[in-house]
Amino acid sequence: MKILASSRGLYGSIALLCACFMGYAFYSEYVDGLDPCHLCILQRWAMIGLGLFALIAAVHAPDRLGTRLYAIPTLFFAGLGAAVAGRHVYVQQLPPEMATGCLAPMDMLMANNGLWAAIKKVLSSATGDCALIDWAFLGLTMPAWVLIWFVVFALAIVFRGLLFVPSKAPKWA
Repeated sequence: MKILASSRGLYGSIALLCACFMGYAFYSEYVDGLDPCHLCILQRWAMIGLGLFALIAAVHAPDRLGTRLYAIPTLFFAGLGAAVAGRHVYVQQLPPEMATGCLAPMDMLMANNGLWAAIKKVLSSATGDCALIDWAFLGLTMPAWVLIWFVVFALAIVFRGLLFVPSKAPKWA
């Protein structure tokens, strides 16, 4: 637990875990054959954003002010990821007749939201069904685990990055 006492240790741990989670997400997709849905893709982008800002913060090893400044984008991506994962868990808990999918069809997206939303959908390459539960560990689905980890990351950032910022970094940091 000493490693989490410094901003470098905290942000480095978050960056490493985000990289591991993304590695497993790609393993699940390309080796296990689990097709990601649109909400899965959005969770991946949030995980990548969180991991990148955490990596930058770990390399920078900020002081008190820097730790608080890095908490802003990392909390944003952790909160965004938690919101999307929470929505995904909600969709998976709906009865089958109510779970109609994640997003509107492509022509409706272009008609209602314009070209940007259509491009976003095309680039996501998501083909999976958001309501389908095809993976579970200890009784929790993948989006539930992602939600838990986003919340853990957010709590760690709030505790370490905002509430408990020592004025001087420890010698071993």
